[in-house]
Amino acid sequence: MKKTLVFLLATLVVTAVAWAQYTPNADPLLGPHNFQNEGCTACHAPHNAVLQGEGGFLWARGVPQKSYTTYGNRTLDTTAANYLKFDNITGGYTLGTGNDPSLHTVLCLSCHDTVYSGMTLTNPNNAVVDSSGTNLTNNHPVHVAYPNTGTGTGAEFWKVTVSSGSVKFADTTAYGYGHPTRLYAADGSTTPYIECGTCHNPHAFKDTVVTQAGSKVTVKTDHFVRGAYATATDKQYFCASCHADKSSAWDGTGNQ
Repeated sequence: MKKTLVFLLATLVVTAVAWAQYTPNADPLLGPHNFQNEGCTACHAPHNAVLQGEGGFLWARGVPQKSYTTYGNRTLDTTAANYLKFDNITGGYTLGTGNDPSLHTVLCLSCHDTVYSGMTLTNPNNAVVDSSGTNLTNNHPVHVAYPNTGTGTGAEFWKVTVSSGSVKFADTTAYGYGHPTRLYAADGSTTPYIECGTCHNPHAFKDTVVTQAGSKVTVKTDHFVRGAYATATDKQYFCASCHADKSSAWDGTGNQ
C-alpha cells in the first residue's frame, strides 16, 4: 500500500512539474503565443506555407478579409491585394507586393479578432475588436502615419528618417532610454506607419533585447512590449520613446 501511495505521489509531482513547464505564461519568450504548446508552429508553417513578397513570415493562419474602423474614424481594409490570401491551387497563402506596413497589424488580427478566429475566446481581454467584429476605435491608433519626418509637422514626436523602406529615429542620443519601437514604411514610400508591431514583439513576452546608449541589453517587459515594461517608470519611458513631448528631453520642436 505504501509503495503504491509513494508511486502515485511521485507521479503527481512529475505531472505537476510537466504541467508547470508547459504553462504558456511561464514561457518568457512566447508566453501565451505558445498556443496549445505548439511553439513556433502556433503561427508559422515553415514547410507548407507558400508566400510571395517581403514580410510573408510563412504564416500558418488565415487573415480576416474585411474593413475595420480604427481610432480617429480611419479605415483599415484587409481585403486589399497586399494581404495574405488562401491559394486553392497551392494550399498555402500568397502575399501581394508592396510590403504594406499594415501587414504588421493584419497578422495580429489572425487571432486577436475573436469574431473572426475565436482564438482568444479563453481570455476575451485579448480580443481587440468589439462584438461587431469591425471596430478598433477603442485601441491605440494603428495603420496611422507617424507625423515627424522632418517636414515641419508633428513637433511633439521624435524626428525620423525613411530610406528604402527602413525607418530610423534621426537622433538616438537626446532620449537616453532609446527607441525600442519599430515603424514601418511601404517600398518606395517616405511615410512611416504605426502598426501593432510598432509597440509589440510577438516573440518576446517577458524578456526583450533593446538598444540603449548604443549597447544591446536584455530588459524585463510584459505583454510582448518591445521595451522595458515591468514598472510604472518603464511604461512612462516606453511611451515617451515615441511621444517626444512626454519626455523631459523634449526641446519643444521635435527636432532633437
